[in-house]
Amino acid sequence: MSRRRHRRGFTLVELLVVIGIIAVLVGILLPALNSARRQSRTLKCLSNLRSIGQALVIYAANNERMWPYARHDQYSTNGIQTRWADRLVPYVSSSTRDASLQTTADYDMLKNESVLWGCPEWSEKEKTEVSYARTGYGMSIWPWTRDKPTDPLIQANLKWWNINTYNPSAGTGTNGTTARQDVWARKGSDRIVIADGTQDYIQVPTAWRPDAGATNVIAGNTTTPTWGTTASADFWVDGARHAKLGVSKLDQYRNKYMNALFCDGHAETISVRQAWQAIMDPGRDTAKP
Repeated sequence: MSRRRHRRGFTLVELLVVIGIIAVLVGILLPALNSARRQSRTLKCLSNLRSIGQALVIYAANNERMWPYARHDQYSTNGIQTRWADRLVPYVSSSTRDASLQTTADYDMLKNESVLWGCPEWSEKEKTEVSYARTGYGMSIWPWTRDKPTDPLIQANLKWWNINTYNPSAGTGTNGTTARQDVWARKGSDRIVIADGTQDYIQVPTAWRPDAGATNVIAGNTTTPTWGTTASADFWVDGARHAKLGVSKLDQYRNKYMNALFCDGHAETISVRQAWQAIMDPGRDTAKP
């Protein structure tokens, strides 16, 4: 006479143990997965920055060896202010129009596919008028530092800024000067041209420039938000672009959480301190630790 075997199920205690083990494993693996995801996005951003560097070289070859203004022609005949990204459109897309980022349709066509919006961590891709000019990257407007650190024109009419928003009829705006590729290339491995930023160009406040005696981008204390916003007193870089949430301002200043393209074509992850150095005083080590 055969006996029936009864299969015993899991007890409640056993189920709780299994669930607890899974929870522990998830807790261990999740930070590692998030870190790997950030690293992957950082590498993609660096690759796209290098592609932008190649576009700058081609642009120069077609424009008398000049690199574009960071901002240009605010008061042009069509009334549209163009940025460096607009000028590079023909060199990174199938569009043949220079300065083609002028309509909502233009932006919708490019923003999810173009290296101009090449940083996966950039979150401001909403369809708002101001975001059209914000690709997540900013261009330096300082091709001559440190060649002209105390030139009075820097503070007078800003002739040595790589930006032109001058209105001749009103006599207002910045009447800057664009620079040749070979000017940017001086100390090219140490000089930034494009970096993770909150605006289309990188502003450095007067108080943080070498001609004003500045050697430190931190104002007041380390919790003061002195970069990453649109205020005129801020340094317009995104120092926490590739960091985990919650990193302090001091960590951003000292540790490498943002990407930058240098004038020799290489891209690397740097700190806010290094960004200030590579814009204001390339090739030296004058920023405070």
